[in-house]
Amino acid sequence: MLKYYCVSLMLLILVACGGATTEEMVKDPTRVVYTKYCMSCHGPDGKLMSSGAKDLSISILTEAEVEHRIRKGSNNKVMMAYEGILKDEQIKSLTQYVLKLRK
Repeated sequence: MLKYYCVSLMLLILVACGGATTEEMVKDPTRVVYTKYCMSCHGPDGKLMSSGAKDLSISILTEAEVEHRIRKGSNNKVMMAYEGILKDEQIKSLTQYVLKLRK
C-alpha cells in the first residue's frame, strides 16, 4: 500500500511540474512560477483552458498586454491579478515565458 502511495505521489508531482525534473525546475525559475500560479488553469503547454482560461498558444495579445494581464488580471475577473503576489522581475520573465508558449 505504501509503495502504491509513493508512486502515486511521484506521478502527481511530475504532472504538477509539467513533467519537468527537479534539475530543470531549478534551472528555470520562471517555469516554477508558471507551474505554481498558471498551470492549473492554462496547463503545461498553455492549451488547457480550465476555469475559463484562454489558450495561450493562440493568444494574439502583445507583450505589453500579456504583462498587463498578469499584473492586473482579466477584465472579467476570471484571472486574478498577480501584481501584489509576484515581484516585478517575475512578472516580466513570466510574460516572456507565456509568449514562448505560442505556436
